[in-house]
Amino acid sequence: MDSRFYKKEHVKYNLYPQQTKVLSILSKILITNSRYKRIKKEFDRIISDIFSVDKQEIFYFSSASKALENYLKALSTERNIRNIYIPSFSCIELADAIVKSNCNLKVYDIQENLKPSIKTLYEISQDSTAVLILPSLFGKDNYPDDEYLKVLSELSIPIILDEAQTFPNISFKLHSVIKKCAILISFGKSKPISSIGGGAVINKALLSNSSKLHYKVNTNNYYKKIFVNCGLRIKNKIAKYFGIYSNKYKSLEDLVFDKKQVNPNNTMEIDKLEIIMAYFRTIKYKKLYLKRRILKDDNLNLFGEKTFLNYNYLPLIINNANRYEFMKQLGKKGIQSTLYYYPIHLIPFYKEKWNLSRCPISEKIFSKIVIIPFGIDYSNKNLKNIIKKIGEIILYEKVSNNRF
Repeated sequence: MDSRFYKKEHVKYNLYPQQTKVLSILSKILITNSRYKRIKKEFDRIISDIFSVDKQEIFYFSSASKALENYLKALSTERNIRNIYIPSFSCIELADAIVKSNCNLKVYDIQENLKPSIKTLYEISQDSTAVLILPSLFGKDNYPDDEYLKVLSELSIPIILDEAQTFPNISFKLHSVIKKCAILISFGKSKPISSIGGGAVINKALLSNSSKLHYKVNTNNYYKKIFVNCGLRIKNKIAKYFGIYSNKYKSLEDLVFDKKQVNPNNTMEIDKLEIIMAYFRTIKYKKLYLKRRILKDDNLNLFGEKTFLNYNYLPLIINNANRYEFMKQLGKKGIQSTLYYYPIHLIPFYKEKWNLSRCPISEKIFSKIVIIPFGIDYSNKNLKNIIKKIGEIILYEKVSNNRF
């Protein structure tokens, strides 16, 4: 399976917002503590309205993975949970959070529609110590089917809905059916609102005593955080000017196979700046999202769909034999691209320790996915230009765009 990166130092369309774009609103947020409290209160209200929960059940952490780690530790004090099931097609931060919570890592395969089969759900539910984590991959609403939702609502095991790739545009139908669950959201740069970090877990009647999850917001290094981000901006500009980029890893396989330990980061607290930025970015996302409904293209294969409205990421399906060449052609047109989620069951660090079973459909999905820019910092005009350039590659460069 070809998992080579194509690295181009100078690109016009970046996958994630430039540090300069993220920091462009810093002038707005050198604010008083009283205004911060108003922003925090409003952000709490937005989240509580989206998920129909009391704001007291929203717990902020330094990342969504830290939120998961702490939630599992708290849940294990109330319930007999040991085995945490995630799709093999998941990020390694999710796997690390499970390992650091002292639970057992288990993986399941997903179907080509990006969700587990009903058979898989029933098999997992037979494990009385199980917790099922369900992500909404690529920001797509994968759970519109009434029969499927009925099965989910009847499962007796705890469910955690990973909405890191959807927030703030969630599936209301899914959340109206599952009455007891936990919900993960993220404010990282690769997530829909493309902010500077942080995350939260929302307790929806699953954990009886949620007070043990409480962490205070770190307000001490507010200005330090601003200077750190400004420093990153300067560092990125210097790196681009001199072409300073790491060439240690030539492929995603090289990167994940080099993994020897879980992420050592133990920072729990979210920073004040991260909450402020997440609030402003959420407001921007909500204003821009519905404008995307006019974007469509019949040449692109997006899991059988032609509209881009349901996607917070743009995942194209490309034949694996042509994928690296396709990414090179994107680079020539100034479009940055990347691969997504090397299957966890193939990564030696996890496979050997947890004896993970093979997930062939996850391998198939990984082998054909290319992620291209679709962030909220791009106007519809920019996105139309990106779509046009991709269509030109597929039509004229003879790069196969095939279906599963």
